[in-house]
Amino acid sequence: MTMTINHVLIRTSRLAEMKQFLTQVAGLKEGLRPPFQFSGAWMYSGDRPLIHLVETGRAEPGLADYLGDETAAPVSGAGPVDHIAFAGADYAALMQRLHGQHADFYERTVPESREHQVFVQGPEGVRLEFMFVTNEEN
Repeated sequence: MTMTINHVLIRTSRLAEMKQFLTQVAGLKEGLRPPFQFSGAWMYSGDRPLIHLVETGRAEPGLADYLGDETAAPVSGAGPVDHIAFAGADYAALMQRLHGQHADFYERTVPESREHQVFVQGPEGVRLEFMFVTNEEN
């Protein structure tokens, strides 16, 4: 099965400026976003949300639970890109690879859309997300 990039999440302490930049420079438009407890925006190309923005640098309910403890820190270091997400992967094959490599990973399901996510941290802090359509209710 061929994988594609689903979206890129960018942490930003200047949400309004980042939305304006992506609208003006990249031609993206702000669109629908699941009802997360913290500030952010999803920037669309046509009917696809390609860039997910999360506002960081201040305490917001649920943000640390969703992205980890480093969310309150200013964006710096390796940069503001949080992870690269892939859709169209084979869940069973992914699990076999992760378990075979004794890789640390975690899973969760997005509110409303029911997309199941698997996150894996790699070298240099690069995080990959693999997304799967599911009908799970939890």
